[in-house]
Order: sequence, then C-alpha cells, then structure tokens
Amino acid sequence: MGCERCHGGDATTFESMLAHRNVLNSANPASPVNRRNLSTTCGTCHAGPFVAFRKSQHFALLEKGDSRVPVCSTCHGAAGYSRPSARALETQCAQCHGPNRIAPRAERAEAARVLYGALHESRDLMKTTRSLVGRVSDKRRRAELDEAYQQAEVPLVQAVQAGHEFVYDALKERLSVARVKEAADAGAEVLATACPVCVQMFEDALAVTGLQGTLEVRDTSELVSRAMGVTVRH
Repeated sequence: MGCERCHGGDATTFESMLAHRNVLNSANPASPVNRRNLSTTCGTCHAGPFVAFRKSQHFALLEKGDSRVPVCSTCHGAAGYSRPSARALETQCAQCHGPNRIAPRAERAEAARVLYGALHESRDLMKTTRSLVGRVSDKRRRAELDEAYQQAEVPLVQAVQAGHEFVYDALKERLSVARVKEAADAGAEVLATACPVCVQMFEDALAVTGLQGTLEVRDTSELVSRAMGVTVRH
C-alpha cells in the first residue's frame, strides 16, 4: 500500500514536488488524515472496525468537534501497525476516564484492560491451535478441524468489532462464547475459572452455543475442594 492511499498525492512520479502535490497537512480539515477524517480513511481497508467505531459515543463526540476523543491513531499509531497491550490500553483510557479526568469512569479503563487481555490470550491460543491443526495428516480430520477453527474465530472477530464500538458488555459476551467453543473443540469436559462472575458468563455461553450437557463449568475452588475430599456448601 502506497503513501497516496492515505495522504493523497501522485504515486506515478518519482519527482518529489509532483508526488506531493495536493497533499494537505494533517491539521487541514480537508486532509484525509485529519482527526475527523481519519476513521473514514482507515475504513477504506478496515471496514469492520470503521462501522463499529461509527456507532460509538466517541465517534458522536468527534463529529461534534471534540478533539479529545480517541481516533484510530490513538491506539494503532500513525501508520496503523501498532496493536497495544491490554495494560497500555488501560493507561490510554485512563487519560480521560481516570479519577478527576474529563470523563471520570475508572471502571471503563479497567474493563478495557481485563477484556482485551482475555482477547489477546484467546488469540494466542488460536495461533497455537492453528499450528496443531496444520500437523494433522488425515485430510478428512484436518478439514473438520479447519471448519471448527473458522467457527471458533467468529466470536473473536465479533469481540474486536465490539471493542471498536467501546461496548465492553458485548466484548465480554463474545469472548465467553469463544472460550466455550475453544474448550469444546479441544475435547475438554470441564471449563474452570477462578472468577464467580465468569461462571455465569460461561454457563450463558453454553446455552447460546447449544453446548449444554457436553461441557461443565466449575469454579477452581470447587475443583480443588473436590480433589481434597472437602464438601462445598453453597
């Protein structure tokens, strides 16, 4: 992809003056990389995130001229190649949503860290799964696993879209569905979690995916107590 795709200019010439003709500074409201236009420019390639971002409160504020709201480059850098860590996202969100900030909702920054951390972890697991599927010699079985893998990717893609809309409840829902499918595809019988809230999330995900009866959701403390022969009273 050439510079002209985002900045304009003439890519057919090597003459500097001619190549940069009609290129506008990013501060110019008409520039395709001006803050108010950047999401539209990026959206020519990244349609899914662009559509999601347009539904967000941040986009509504941007349209009203609020220069403080995040745009594509806030998280992904000027060239769009950066994928920040969950901790870096929390720090970025806290600049506005931290204590005594312009929109003091500290739980939003924390939610971003927790949920994107889970998303990054799920992606890493999927990468490992992808390499293992590729090693299966039986063509029929590999085709079945490929299809299962593609189905497991769907909620992760949907979670990313929800993240660009800054709707973390939807992101949480998609991640729980992805985790349940990953566990089922791996042949697991029990899905363990140390988070009481996650127990309910995973049980809801089992109902949504139709996997009730094939996978059991248990709190890790319950599993440890069972292994020790201790009766847990609810």
